[in-house]
Amino acid sequence: MDSIYTLLEIPPMAAIQLFSLFFLAGPHFNPLKKDHGDPLGQERHAGDLGNIVAGPDGIAVVSIMDTQIPLSGQHSILGRAVVVHADPDDLGRGGHELSKTTGNAGARIGCGIIGLQSSV
Repeated sequence: MDSIYTLLEIPPMAAIQLFSLFFLAGPHFNPLKKDHGDPLGQERHAGDLGNIVAGPDGIAVVSIMDTQIPLSGQHSILGRAVVVHADPDDLGRGGHELSKTTGNAGARIGCGIIGLQSSV
């Protein structure tokens, strides 16, 4: 657990909880029960946020604005997981048996919890 603690700079118990989240996070956030799709499409899970690409240094800088993932209200994403997958998301168009549920995006390789940062 020391490597996780160092990497994430969080207390050991929180690291254990985050490690568990990595394996226990549920399916894509889909409160409207739609098929997996493109973030700009009408037919998509609320949690379908598309693909990100890391630079040669392995770092990806991402800014997402989306009307289907609010920070308050009935379908708030606060406290939910954000998961990074190993492979490109086919956006529901790949024809694979997993295309309409996960975008056939492969294994989970990273995750975090969505929250608000204190201004203090």
